[in-house]
This record gives sequence, C-alpha cells and structure tokens, in this order.
Amino acid sequence: MDASSSPSLSAAPAPAQPVRGTLRFPTMVHFIMASVVLTPLALLPYLPIRARLVRLSRQVQGCNKAIAALRQDVTSVSHAEDMVGLKAEVEALRRSNAAAREQLASATRDLTAMREAIAASIAQQNAIAHSVNEELAQLRARADLPPDVLGGLGDGFAAMANFVEETEIIFGLNTRAGLDLDRRGISTMRQTALRLKALRETGPAYGTDSSWPGRTAE
Repeated sequence: MDASSSPSLSAAPAPAQPVRGTLRFPTMVHFIMASVVLTPLALLPYLPIRARLVRLSRQVQGCNKAIAALRQDVTSVSHAEDMVGLKAEVEALRRSNAAAREQLASATRDLTAMREAIAASIAQQNAIAHSVNEELAQLRARADLPPDVLGGLGDGFAAMANFVEETEIIFGLNTRAGLDLDRRGISTMRQTALRLKALRETGPAYGTDSSWPGRTAE
C-alpha cells in the first residue's frame, strides 16, 4: 500500500489546554445551595410536636380548673350519693390529668431532642461556611472568580445567615443570658455575602484586597 494514502498514525492529539482553577466553585455553590434547601426539612417534625405541646398544656390547665371547681362543689354537697358521684368524677379527672402530664413530658422531651438536632445542624452550616471562607481566602490571591460565581456564593452565604438567625429566633437560642450574638458566625456570613456581591460588580484583585471578614491589611 502507498504510504502517502494511508492515514497518519504518528500524529498525537493536541494537549488539552489547562482549565482555570475555578471549576470547583460551581460545585461548591451547588453544595451550599443544597444545604440551605435541605436543612429546613429538619424543622418539619417540630411543627406537630409544638402543636401537640400546646394542646396538652391547655388540656392540663382545663383539668386543673375542673378539679378545683369539683372540690368546691364537694364541700357544698350534703347528700352521700352526690358525694360519691363527685368523688368518682374527681378521680377520673385526676387520672386524665396524670395521662395528660405524661404526654406533656414526652412532648417536652421530643422538643428538647429537636432543639439539639437543630443546634447541631446550625453548627454544621457554620462549619461549611467557615470551610468555604477559608478556601476563598487561600485562592483570592492567585485567581479571579467569574462574576456569576461570586454572585452565587454571595447569595448562598446570605441565605445561610438568614436561615441560622430565623432558626435561633424560633427556638429561643438567641435569648440566653451571656450568649455571644455572633457565636454562630451570622454577621461574618453576611459580611462575606456583601463582599462577594461587591466583588461581582467591581472585581478587585484578591491579592490587594484587605476588606474580607477576618483579613487584616498586610
């Protein structure tokens, strides 16, 4: 066969051009968004528990009022038959009250467990935000991020900060005496979100920027 008509087997494919080191950030943005969307699902079991807790509390209060009223009636009843009937009714109310108290204690335990789970979820979100912030701090001196990536990261940080703050308000975690108001990094996440959105519009060089949260001027 003629060598000129055969296909060339010695030609090597052109080496792939290196891709800029920003492909990992869309994945990071998706991870943050997924965490923000999935974490509120942990709050769903809290709603029926809270409703049952309120209902049981009202039932206990109603039983206590009924017992008090029957006790007053007992002191004014003169007939033995009426006395026996009232005592039986009081005993039934006492048993109902005891059962309601037990259910109330069980609901309180469930609510405590739910609060602990939410606190653990908040701590996990804070750890994710801290990890992402550290990676940004390491990469901001050597690569510029696309504006859409910066905007996505900023929106993710803002959503996480709002979720953490709303969760703390629901469970009363921000009203404890002596609690550091930014212990879970809400202000830091919001500052980072604002900074990322500002960088999306202005696009300063990372190597000369010193206004990130936790970064001091060199």
